[in-house]
Amino acid sequence: MKKSNNTKKYETKSLTQIYYMSMIYFIVISGTIAYSQEPPAGMPPQAVRVDPAQLENLQNHQFVTGELRPSRRSNVAAQEAGQVKELFVKEGHTLQKGDLIATLDSKRLEIQKLEAEANLQVLQARFSEYQAQLELDQWQFEAFTKLSEQGSSHENELRQAKSAMMITQTRLLQNEKQVEVIKAQIDLLNQRLADSKIEAPFDAAVVKLNTEIGQWLNVGDSVVEIVSVGKIDAWLEIPERLTTALALQDFDIEINIEAINANYQLTSPRILQDINPTTRTFSLIATIDDPQTRLKPGMSITGWIPTSKKKDYITVSDNAIRRNVIGTYVFVAQQMPQSPIASAVPMVTNVLFHAGNRVAIDSAAIQPGDLLVVEGNERLMPGMPIMISAVSNNPPNQSEKSN
Repeated sequence: MKKSNNTKKYETKSLTQIYYMSMIYFIVISGTIAYSQEPPAGMPPQAVRVDPAQLENLQNHQFVTGELRPSRRSNVAAQEAGQVKELFVKEGHTLQKGDLIATLDSKRLEIQKLEAEANLQVLQARFSEYQAQLELDQWQFEAFTKLSEQGSSHENELRQAKSAMMITQTRLLQNEKQVEVIKAQIDLLNQRLADSKIEAPFDAAVVKLNTEIGQWLNVGDSVVEIVSVGKIDAWLEIPERLTTALALQDFDIEINIEAINANYQLTSPRILQDINPTTRTFSLIATIDDPQTRLKPGMSITGWIPTSKKKDYITVSDNAIRRNVIGTYVFVAQQMPQSPIASAVPMVTNVLFHAGNRVAIDSAAIQPGDLLVVEGNERLMPGMPIMISAVSNNPPNQSEKSN
C-alpha cells in the first residue's frame, strides 16, 4: 500500500520536530553542544546581526507591580452653612490653589457685619465722651486736693471728686473691652464671609461634584471631590521577603508606565511599615513630578526592585534570548577558521534579570566578547551556517531597565 504525499510530509515534519526537541534536550543536559565546523552540505549561510556579550557591574532586581495614586485627595467641604449661590466648576476642570469653586449666600452675614460695625461706632463715640469726662474728673480731684491741703476744702468734697474720677476710669476701661469684643466679632464675620467663598486648597482636578446651585449646605457637607495634579504617587507592592534587600545603600528603583510608554526614576521612596496579611506584601511609595499631567490615578505600573549589591554580571542583548518549552537559550556565532562563514551554536542560559535592553545571564559557556545572534535567530537551526552582516555596538547601561 502506497503512502500519500500528505502522509509523507507529515512524517517528515514529525521527524524534524523530534530532531529539534532532541537537540534542545541535549543542550539542557550538557549545558553546551559543539557541532562540526563544516556546515551541512548544500545549505546556504543565513545573514544575521550579532551583538557581543558584555561584563557589567549591576544590581540584581525583582519585578514588581503597582499603581498610581493621587498625592492628595480631598472632599472640599463647606465651612459655613448656607445655600449654594454660584458654582464655578464641573467634573474634569483643573484648578490652581486659591481658585474659586463655589460661593454661598452670605446676605445674613453681611447684615450682621453692618450691625457690628454700627455698634463699634457707638462705642468709639462713647469712648471719646468718657475720655473728656475723665479729664474733667481728674482736674476736679486735683483742685480739691490742693484746697484740702490749704484747709479750704471739706473732706467730703474731696472724696466725691475721687469717686467720680474712679467711676469714669472704670467706664472707660469697660468701653475699651467692649470695643475689643465688637472688633473680634467683626473679624469673625469677615472670616465667615471669606469661608462662604469655597476655594481650591491645592492645585487639583475635579473628579466629582457633590452639590448644585440652590442646594443648602450644612457645615462639613462636601462640595466637590478633587485630586492633586502636578505630582502623583507611585505605589509598588513589594513581597515581604524583600524587606532586607530594600535596606541596601545602593537604592535604585525605576518604574514603567505602559499606558504612556514611559519610564520614571523614583527618588526618596517611602516604605509603608505595614504588611498586608492577605497578599503578604508591603507598599513602597514615591512621589513623581508630573507638570504636564500625563499621569492619571489608577494607571498600572511595573518596576524593578534591587535585591542585591552591585557586582559583575555577563549581559547579552534581550533580542538574543530565545525560549521554548524546554527553557531559554541563545545562538552563539562560532567563526570557522579562514572563512567568513560561522556556525550557529545554541547555548543554554539562565536569565537572572533585565537591565534596560540587556539581560543578565548565568551561563558558564558564554564569556564576554562572544558574539550572539540578535537578528535572524528566529530562523536558525543548531549548526546552521551563518554570515555576520553587522555587529551591534551597544555600550553597557545605555538604556534603562525594562519591564
